[in-house]
Amino acid sequence: MPAKETYTFDQFLQDVHPEHIPFVMENHETLLGQGYGLKVDLAKSGYVVSYKDPKSKRVLLNYVFRKTGMLFRLYGDHFPTYLDVIQSLPQAMVKQIGKQPDCKRLLNPASCNSSCPMGYAFAIGDAQYKKCRYSCFLFPVNAENIPYFKTLLEKETAARAAA
Repeated sequence: MPAKETYTFDQFLQDVHPEHIPFVMENHETLLGQGYGLKVDLAKSGYVVSYKDPKSKRVLLNYVFRKTGMLFRLYGDHFPTYLDVIQSLPQAMVKQIGKQPDCKRLLNPASCNSSCPMGYAFAIGDAQYKKCRYSCFLFPVNAENIPYFKTLLEKETAARAAA
């Protein structure tokens, strides 16, 4: 069996749009400083970079590439503690949440694998959402979204540290 190829953060960084490198680097340095583990893989559409929580061993965030560009995926395990932030997201981000698939386990627990982590149920305005944890907070990286990513990331890391 051939050895699995390893990829580096610097290789990933070469594919990041120059405009987004400061954002990615700031998060990278902050998360490594907080003890988060880094993993860089290569998927069909590009690199997948993951940061794993040192306490729970659960992934905090991914950067993934799609045809449309780089995406930021937050695993909001503690989202109820900062629901006010989620409810204040700009309309474009709320629309993106609405497009994501619903969580099968939240809708009908028998319709999904029992080992799959439950998704997220919450409201923004009058709209109710029951979204899969793997796609709920998956957004394109762009200048408009970056300030919100920073806030969401700060809130989630603080909640994880306090847990």
